[in-house]
Amino acid sequence: MGKRRQVKGTPSIDKDVNYVPDENSVTDESDQENGTKTTGTKSYTGKLFGALVKDPLNAPLYKVEQFLQIPQENKDKMWQLVLDKFDIGLHDDQEEEERKKKYTQRRKFIMESLNKKYRNFRARLKSDYYDTEETDEDQLKEENMPKFVDKKDWEWLVKYFGSEEFQVINTFNCACDI
Repeated sequence: MGKRRQVKGTPSIDKDVNYVPDENSVTDESDQENGTKTTGTKSYTGKLFGALVKDPLNAPLYKVEQFLQIPQENKDKMWQLVLDKFDIGLHDDQEEEERKKKYTQRRKFIMESLNKKYRNFRARLKSDYYDTEETDEDQLKEENMPKFVDKKDWEWLVKYFGSEEFQVINTFNCACDI
């Protein structure tokens, strides 16, 4: 299967999480000498998490205002996909209580990371594709829609981005950034 590589950049799970490379791994120039296959592991986790939340079968956009509203079965599916790709060090501890504690901590950390990726994805959709100066009809024209988002999802997002509720949230968030 290949060498395991430690995930870097996440202090709470750094030492115990290993990436299991597959045939799609890229060989870095620095690793060509010893023949190991790796990716920039931190960016690899980010890319994987980003891909998970951009898939509407995992993290739907339609009628979902925040990650918290994504059905639990979808979150469980994403968690399982992460476990399939990474060894997060759950089998290292012999004590059941310690293993349960690590499981809870790591699942929480990973779900928070997925939540952040989901928020960033939606924010990028709004900033790149939603124009506050245009009417909803203009926003829904095919040339203004993101190609990778389903039409039904985009229609709902346009309506949500234009809602008074969202405008209040957006104004508050923008004021906090100053």
